[in-house]
Amino acid sequence: MRCMEENLKIDSRITRFVLPLGSTINMDGNALYEAVAVIFIAQLNNVTLTMTEVITVSFIATIASLGLNSVPAGLVSIFVILSTVGLPVKDIPLVITADWLLDRIRTSINVLGDAFVASTVSHYLELKLKEKDFNKNEEINEKDFNDLLQKQLNNSLNNSRHHSQDNTQLINWQEQAIIDRLCSDITLNKVIHI
Repeated sequence: MRCMEENLKIDSRITRFVLPLGSTINMDGNALYEAVAVIFIAQLNNVTLTMTEVITVSFIATIASLGLNSVPAGLVSIFVILSTVGLPVKDIPLVITADWLLDRIRTSINVLGDAFVASTVSHYLELKLKEKDFNKNEEINEKDFNDLLQKQLNNSLNNSRHHSQDNTQLINWQEQAIIDRLCSDITLNKVIHI
């Protein structure tokens, strides 16, 4: 997750949803391994698989990789697939001997698939997330600004009252600032024209 967020600059909301879900469901490396292992055992026994059997092996390997992802080396799923296609299960130990090396490749494929899905989701949702963040920040900033302005206005009305020039009425600081500005503009113009 840290690599996706820091190096690839993918939004943490996406990585923290997609990657854990993908590590549970997206086991494409396991599915490939199980299908290739079954086809290897078939070729080892000189059995030619038909196209329907290859499709069946691929389909069952995909389904088995979803449900049996916590089983080491996918032994149960390979056993199920071999039994479904009618191949002997006596050659499973041959596959197990190379599993220590193939497990690293399977894991890399699984992680790469999860990262690809996270980056694809990020690509399609990036604009919507930025728009949502902008609207959320705009609402917060507008609300904070209005609250701050109201608070300043209340404080200024209570604490800083000014008298009008003829001392007949009280005016607030905003009205006084406008009057001061107008007076300074008028006197400045008179000075420039002289």
